[in-house]
Amino acid sequence: MDISTAPGILIPTPVSRREETRDGDFIAHDTEMVQLWLDGLRSEHTRRAYRLAHDQFMHWADWPALAHIQERQLLDWRSHLLAQGRTPGTVNLKLAALRSLLGRAVRKGYLAYHPAGELVSLPNPAAWGLSAPRHLSRAQVQAIRQHVGNARDQTLVLALYHTGCRVSELLTAVWGDILKEPVPTLIVTGKGTRRRSLRLTPTLMADLQVLRDATRAAGLPARDSDPLFVTRTGRPIGARQVNHLLTAAARRAGVPFRVSAHGLRHAHASHALDAGAPVHVVRETLGHASLATTTRYVHARQSGDSGRWLE
Repeated sequence: MDISTAPGILIPTPVSRREETRDGDFIAHDTEMVQLWLDGLRSEHTRRAYRLAHDQFMHWADWPALAHIQERQLLDWRSHLLAQGRTPGTVNLKLAALRSLLGRAVRKGYLAYHPAGELVSLPNPAAWGLSAPRHLSRAQVQAIRQHVGNARDQTLVLALYHTGCRVSELLTAVWGDILKEPVPTLIVTGKGTRRRSLRLTPTLMADLQVLRDATRAAGLPARDSDPLFVTRTGRPIGARQVNHLLTAAARRAGVPFRVSAHGLRHAHASHALDAGAPVHVVRETLGHASLATTTRYVHARQSGDSGRWLE
């Protein structure tokens, strides 16, 4: 069934967007992209739930083009659903549907940017049987690092925690982005292609050098143009893989809630602020456009270089 004619599905007249995708197919417009996404869902139950979520969001947002959807809209919709009394589990399901659609559109080359790429799920006590705060302690961060397994993943955890950068920023960084003079620094590209400098702690810099040497010893390229973190076959690591390994490590470490790469970014901000780092320094390190965004990370106390407060 074509989604444009399905009962209850309201899709406006699409704007033609004939664009060649990465796999050689052609997607003419949003309606075709949505249908392609739905057809790719294996479970009929998931297909119905995701189609309903898509319909509800688009109706609420007044049917924006997929290319015009912004993270702020998704956050506002999440707040709207919570205000309606929807449970965290229900809200997470509906946001997962939008992440799935937009992610598929990016992978197909139809969209250049994933507005939900950094959007994390709400803590869901019903799923975990717990109501404890979802903020990692320093001891929990260390325990997760010890339980991820190999040296590459330990360095990955330390890099996420000590730099506070987004997982997408770290995974797109290459060896040439590391500057050793005048001080060890990592240059990352954030939202809107804005670049910023993150000072590397001595521990992290040493671990990165060991990782580069080990990568070369394994017969894999570690040139200035190659990513910092690669698989055993030399392919770049994906954000989903990082979050999976963090979730598994957190469970092995006894952390009683789900952990993602964003949780380590959150921990960086919280721990640095608690240790006395000035809020404007943390803001610059995290690449926040607004100081108000950074101050959300202050939990216990009101207290481009905040990683040094974590050594």
